[in-house]
Amino acid sequence: MLVTAAEGLFDIYLDGISAGRRQNYRCGCCRRFVESYGTLVRVGVDGRLTTVLWEPEDVPSLFSNAVAAVRRQVVASPVSGVFISGDAVWGNPTTGSWAHLHGYNPAVFQHLLMTPYQMTAEKAEDYKPLRRGLAEFHHEIVKQAVRLLDADALYRREKTLGVARWLHGRHDALAPLSGDRKDNAIWKAVASAPPGFCHVRSTMIGTLLEDPAGGMSF
Repeated sequence: MLVTAAEGLFDIYLDGISAGRRQNYRCGCCRRFVESYGTLVRVGVDGRLTTVLWEPEDVPSLFSNAVAAVRRQVVASPVSGVFISGDAVWGNPTTGSWAHLHGYNPAVFQHLLMTPYQMTAEKAEDYKPLRRGLAEFHHEIVKQAVRLLDADALYRREKTLGVARWLHGRHDALAPLSGDRKDNAIWKAVASAPPGFCHVRSTMIGTLLEDPAGGMSF
């Protein structure tokens, strides 16, 4: 999952509830939940964002305006990073007799060597080199490299073929997209990329692609 840079979501949420009922939902636990997890999004194949928490299915009428307003704010904001959490439960379900907004993590992060914070930071560092690599090594050059590697024409091709195919697939996915949708799709690629694949120039595939990108023939 990814996060957007949307801000002020809990106040937007409260403003969408009728004035006579609003005070009942002015809650510190719910505010922390919305501010921590309300910006979560997924990216579709078309680059469009859908929210994790605010899609308008089976929303009670009291909250329909609030949910719609928050959703508009979230999907209109740029993606700012990859969301990774080791918590099984998001938020605080209850305090005493009071129930609060909360959720359950569908993909609890577990790693022997890295914390969720470290993995999030690593993913944040992957975005710029992947974006730069996609711009420098355009679709046709990568396609030719994959064809060459598939033909078993290069020594130790297995060291390069996996990342070449992955990069080619990213070009295919990005080809029909532009603007914010293209940026969203690049973030989606970052979120799911195997370790090291986003740093195109510093991998073996970068070495292979540099000369053709500079005008030399394969």
